[in-house]
Amino acid sequence: MKKYGVVVGCSNCRYVSAGGPDSFDVLVPISDSETGLAGTARLHCEVSHRSHSVALSDWYDHGQRALQPPEDLRRRLSKALGFVAQHRICGNRAICPAEVVKLVGKVDAD
Repeated sequence: MKKYGVVVGCSNCRYVSAGGPDSFDVLVPISDSETGLAGTARLHCEVSHRSHSVALSDWYDHGQRALQPPEDLRRRLSKALGFVAQHRICGNRAICPAEVVKLVGKVDAD
């Protein structure tokens, strides 16, 4: 998915861990067409039947060095992750790992 010049590789998402019954972390490839920064991001996701939120925890380049995105990219990345949350992309059976689908499904069922 590409939004605001940021490519979030939702289809390559990998489940990392649960933070509780309504939150989890995933690893997702992210790249920026304007700066050329690219790597793997750890995202923290919180879900409820009312809303979802997705936030950047860490971002590493392919050499495992921490990326420090400039302010403009941080704003665009935040907007792109906000789009993912607003449209409840996390939990989509066609895109997400089974663990994520299961966790989101439990929350939605409550």
